[in-house]
Amino acid sequence: GSIYEELNNIDKAIEIYALLLQKFPKSEYTLQALERWADIKEKEGELPLAAQLYEKIYQIGPEKNLQKNALLNALAIYEKEKDWQSYYDKFLIFKKEFPRSKELVDLTYKAALFKDSTGDKKLARRLFRMVLRYYRRLGSHATVEDTYFAARSLLKLSDYRKDEFEKVKLIRPLKRNFRRKKYFLRKALTGYTKAAKYGITDITTEAIYKMGEMMIHFRDAILSSERPKGLTSEQLEEYNLVLEEQAFPFEEKAISFFESNVKKTIGKGIYNEWIRKSYGQLAHILPAQYKRLEAGIDTDSNISSEEYKVYNSMGIEYKNQGKFDKAREMYMKSIAIRPDFPDPYLNLGILDELYLNNPVEAIKYYQKYISLDGSRKKEVHLWIDLLQEKIKKGMEK
Repeated sequence: GSIYEELNNIDKAIEIYALLLQKFPKSEYTLQALERWADIKEKEGELPLAAQLYEKIYQIGPEKNLQKNALLNALAIYEKEKDWQSYYDKFLIFKKEFPRSKELVDLTYKAALFKDSTGDKKLARRLFRMVLRYYRRLGSHATVEDTYFAARSLLKLSDYRKDEFEKVKLIRPLKRNFRRKKYFLRKALTGYTKAAKYGITDITTEAIYKMGEMMIHFRDAILSSERPKGLTSEQLEEYNLVLEEQAFPFEEKAISFFESNVKKTIGKGIYNEWIRKSYGQLAHILPAQYKRLEAGIDTDSNISSEEYKVYNSMGIEYKNQGKFDKAREMYMKSIAIRPDFPDPYLNLGILDELYLNNPVEAIKYYQKYISLDGSRKKEVHLWIDLLQEKIKKGMEK
């Protein structure tokens, strides 16, 4: 078989390997033949057959390390092929045969995701908890990837608690349901807080965003909770005021979570999906402070014949991607071509105000926009007033 391989007669080599497996299944050469055969099929892209061959190596391999590597190869192929049921079946075998393997953090996390995708949340939960146990067992031997899987598992477990929290309606019996809702809230917040402490940016910002989201949900749940029967109009009005007082602290906590994410952009230049969503939440809760719509956002850069508008539109795209230096560059190119075009000045002001924490520069660009008779002068005047007040308070501190 090896000679035929050297002669590049792969089909004949495989024929010999298959014959060897059939005639001498326990021969030491059979294992070598299977390894060569599996390697050939994997390189040729016949992955299901390669996986079956690796499984055969596992079944007849004389020692544990060989069996383990064969099973890992089969699992890698099933993952690549997205054949998750086969992956899960072989994962169970691997977990039983190699219970102390360092690869279990990775393998169990992917098995948990599979079960989660099938709707088997109960089993998925158990598997995510196993990931955390395996991770703790690794101790100082844990890799960066292991840490990522552990943090992700904790995030998923917290998501389950968040779902339970959101399902509790504030209806009669109000006191009992309020206690249940707060219980799930505490559990989810504890999990998200632990996940955030792993120090992985995407996970930290997602956890913080979801904590803020829960606070907004609780605020709304309180405000829309079932009212007691038999209240007079005056009593109902007073009851509604009490509910608003109870709901307000949750909104304040939500703002603090969302602003915590936003500060990662202002202070560290970090910008991702969860920070973008945090800006969106703040724009809804505090529109005067955070609601800013760029000018020229509807410009189609693919068909526009006016180059200065194209650059302005490209600047908005780069801003949305978190590429702030490139955004500034595009706005400046737009200005260089058409200095009296007001839109890029407004957009530079928004960039400096919300994303780069340069209020003085932001005011300068807003004022230039107004001087060029931009169509949104009235609201931009308000933005300037707010920024000047912010600068004044900063100086007082």
